[in-house]
Order: sequence, then C-alpha cells, then structure tokens
Amino acid sequence: MTVYERVEAMLTKAFGVEPKAVSREATFDEMDLDSLAQVEFSEVLSERFGFELDAEKFITLENLGELIDLIEARVASV
Repeated sequence: MTVYERVEAMLTKAFGVEPKAVSREATFDEMDLDSLAQVEFSEVLSERFGFELDAEKFITLENLGELIDLIEARVASV
C-alpha cells in the first residue's frame, strides 16, 4: 500500500471524508477538515508513520499532495 493509499484510507475511514473529495490537489478545507481536525489528523499520521509531524507545519501545507510528499521524504530518510 502506498503512502497516498494509506492516507486516503485514514481520511475516509477515521475522518469521514468522501472518497471522491480525496486527491493530491485537494486542500484540507475542500475535504472539510477544519483546524482542529487537521491537528487530530497530524497526530494520527505521526502514530501511523512513526515520526513526529509538527501540527504547525501541517496546517501550512497547501494540499494533500504536499503532505504526501512530506511523509514520503520522512519515511525515506528513516
């Protein structure tokens, strides 16, 4: 399973995001993730991928693609 597929599954199952709303270009607002949900999501991602994902950095990301790129870079460096 790719990083994208894992993140997509988390968004749809744990946060109730519609699968059709999930894409690399989608913003967190477009996926109806408010700032609190974004912080919660960053914590879930940190647990699942085994590294600290700073919530402040997370909320500055433009879209899901930037998040995927960040995770892939961190996973590759571990």
